[in-house]
Amino acid sequence: MNKMLTGFVSVACLMAAGSASAASLDICGVTVLESTCTSGVIRALPGQSISIQISGSGFNNQTSGGDFQINFDPNAFTLTNFVVTNPPFDTSAINDTDVATGTINRVDVFKSTTGNVGPTFNVATLTFDVKSLGNTGSNADMISLAGSLVGWFEPDAITAYDVSYGSLQVSAVPAPAAVWLLATGIGGLVVRRWRKVA
Repeated sequence: MNKMLTGFVSVACLMAAGSASAASLDICGVTVLESTCTSGVIRALPGQSISIQISGSGFNNQTSGGDFQINFDPNAFTLTNFVVTNPPFDTSAINDTDVATGTINRVDVFKSTTGNVGPTFNVATLTFDVKSLGNTGSNADMISLAGSLVGWFEPDAITAYDVSYGSLQVSAVPAPAAVWLLATGIGGLVVRRWRKVA
């Protein structure tokens, strides 16, 4: 029993040693209405384009690359362009893409030349056309990142980073209060005229 317990403790220690500090892949977007790259929630209208920036931060011991997944609602967005940032990444591959279902299952990015990309870096820029907003479903109006097959590793290619992956909600632009005021005023005039005629 003691040997078995010692074995479990040894495995737990190895697993803890194999996980590096927390890092994140973040996502922000620029639209006609958002002049700077905004995280969390951005505003857009159907027919507009969104420029998405993916960046890494918190890679304290640096890295030479990794992989990730991109998910989006194909009823809301059409992917029109995908560019991996070079430098820092001079080797990249986009694998298992199924744009019809809104999944890019695996994007690999690596710096194959000498050196690492540092603790903070740009990964890729994507462009989406907005088709419609206000859809229903678990992934509605969202563009999100997720872990893929390999993950992100320290330069020793053994120790994996504990990476958190960001997401971006795209919301329809609410009509300005002045427009609602104008619509209410016109509606009132129409009702008044209708009553007068009646």
